[in-house]
Amino acid sequence: MNVVLLGAVIAIGLGAFFAYGLPLDRTASTLTSNAYMTGHVTLTAYDENGNVKAYRQTDNIVVNKGDDCMADLIFQTTGTDPCTQQQLFDVVHIGTGSDGSTAETDVNPLPITCTTSLNATTSAVTAAAAAGGSSTLLTTAFLNVGANIDEAALKDSVGCGNGNPLAYQQFTEIPLGANDDLTVEWTITIDGN
Repeated sequence: MNVVLLGAVIAIGLGAFFAYGLPLDRTASTLTSNAYMTGHVTLTAYDENGNVKAYRQTDNIVVNKGDDCMADLIFQTTGTDPCTQQQLFDVVHIGTGSDGSTAETDVNPLPITCTTSLNATTSAVTAAAAAGGSSTLLTTAFLNVGANIDEAALKDSVGCGNGNPLAYQQFTEIPLGANDDLTVEWTITIDGN
């Protein structure tokens, strides 16, 4: 009798074991990554005597097209190419076309009218550390602007309105005379911590 009862208990136990599958290790991984990319843009306007006449500082959005291009450039994807240039994102565009609305779903930034566009000077990469990501600073000087600037974009093409946008931002308008200059500093940080 005891042997039959013991056999029944073992059979029920094995049945339950196989019915629910093998035991799973549900321990959370201690290695995590919250990778993200941020951008910060600083604009300083100078009058013809070199005096600061306006200053703007703000974070920016990284548009979806920029995300697509980064993935394409990193992994050299095949098939439909989301990136039309395959060039570095080292050109800053400024413009007057802000319409007051931006979203990460923008395929391209809002229309930008380039006043002057010079290849940006890119600083050395600041190496990632335990508490922060890797960052790069791009600096561009626009001379004798003569326009009311209210938007800027970081793109991979020198042609006005052309190329793939990585980052874009609108800001309170900066009125610039024909002899006024504008310096744009764009810091891009990639952080996996």
